[in-house]
Amino acid sequence: MEELEITVVRRAIVIPPKTDEEILNKTLGFDEYGEEERHSGPLGKYMKDHGLEIDGYKYPPAYVMAKYLSYLGYLVFNIDETNTIFMPEVITDWQRDWCLDNEDIIRQEKVAILSLESKVFMSYDEYNCPNEDLYLKFLQMLDKKLETNNIKKGR
Repeated sequence: MEELEITVVRRAIVIPPKTDEEILNKTLGFDEYGEEERHSGPLGKYMKDHGLEIDGYKYPPAYVMAKYLSYLGYLVFNIDETNTIFMPEVITDWQRDWCLDNEDIIRQEKVAILSLESKVFMSYDEYNCPNEDLYLKFLQMLDKKLETNNIKKGR
């Protein structure tokens, strides 16, 4: 029996905390040399266009930019063979709704989550959570981190 190859649509996605800010949802292609475009290109352009550069870094790696954006309240997805999700400490209704409305874009079999919790990034991936459905965990974390829930709890 032939094995089917599943093609992953590589993307860089940034969901801002406010509805009036621009979303980045860029499909990554190939450069003029046939090399795969890196996540750092669109993330860096987004940060520059919105005045969110990191002092002291001229060309930071994609994971540094994604962690910095999530520290500022942005929800970031670096989609490749694994959907690496960078979650801020608090999720807004707008960010949660976007995720639920765009599940077809962000849902993948392999998921890794870097979640900002009490100013520290916690990592959830197939190695430290081997028997968990990490996409389901992501959906649960969306609800747990929801801004309205945190306000009601007095946080």
